[in-house]
Amino acid sequence: MAWHGYRALPSYFGGKRKLCPRIFKEISLIYSTDRWHSLRIVDPFLGGGAVSLYAKARGFVVWCGDLAERSVITGQALIANDAVYLTDADLLQLFAPVEANRHLLESSYVPDHFTLESARFLDQAFAVADSLSDPTKRALVRLLLMKYVLSLRPHAHFSSPRAFNRPLAEGRYDDIKGIYHEALAANLEHPLPALRRLARVINQSVMRGAQPCRVMKAEARETIAAGRGAEILYLDPPYAGTLAYEKEYRVLDELLGESYDTSGFSSSDGLNQLAELLSTCQEYPLWVISYGNAVAGLEEVTRVIADFRPVRALEIAYEHLPSMSSAEKRDRNREFLLLAGEGVA
Repeated sequence: MAWHGYRALPSYFGGKRKLCPRIFKEISLIYSTDRWHSLRIVDPFLGGGAVSLYAKARGFVVWCGDLAERSVITGQALIANDAVYLTDADLLQLFAPVEANRHLLESSYVPDHFTLESARFLDQAFAVADSLSDPTKRALVRLLLMKYVLSLRPHAHFSSPRAFNRPLAEGRYDDIKGIYHEALAANLEHPLPALRRLARVINQSVMRGAQPCRVMKAEARETIAAGRGAEILYLDPPYAGTLAYEKEYRVLDELLGESYDTSGFSSSDGLNQLAELLSTCQEYPLWVISYGNAVAGLEEVTRVIADFRPVRALEIAYEHLPSMSSAEKRDRNREFLLLAGEGVA
């Protein structure tokens, strides 16, 4: 059974929820669990937040960062936050009109991504969230709204307008595939009950860490530089040859007021990008690196890391996006976990 804390995180196609127990089991072979409360782990590719939240729950001091606002919001709401919670008053406030409403979704994303009713509510709600003066409460509300947005999308993705959104907007519910039933139900329900359910889930994962944790909105190299002195560096860059986060989450990013160029790590040359990054990380005693097999095998990835220090490499069968990928791709998909440095055999 998956750890309940993950339920607070937004759906994220590159998340490490299933792999966290294995990642930290391997760390325990180098740093025993009775030392974890005194150790710091730096996570400069925060992404969906699974590894950082799991580390915080197990006593590590966590320093994490990401350039994407969608990831920083998760870090501010759950990693850096020890004691601020969502209240029912916070949810009701989302329905109160404010002048700062940009009407972005209503004007640009109906009907291909949202129904008119959902777009109007979300434009209003994000305007309220952006007006909040308390940065932690603002992050919590924005995390809540991100999770709600993703619940409206089939499998939390922003594609399939003809298969889902247009039939939905036109009331042709029988034309919507059965595999989209959860998204259909979410779109037909009033937002308030859904927000209350999501708020309870988020509040259950707000916890006090062993020591204060920190989140940065920064490029990976900046977070790595700021975290020097930590014992563990966890690297989970976008994998070479895979779908770019910037493309998949473009609508969400624009709703949050930002847009990004595609990361070089996602390109076919991404492994060289990783090598360049590793050259700046020598002060960290232990590297823990996640990588995928889209364009490179385990031996090739291992060679890149072994140029810097001894490495132990593991290959793990892993179903990535099982509801959307072919049986052949599911059988072929692998996650690589590589540990390099202090105490690595």
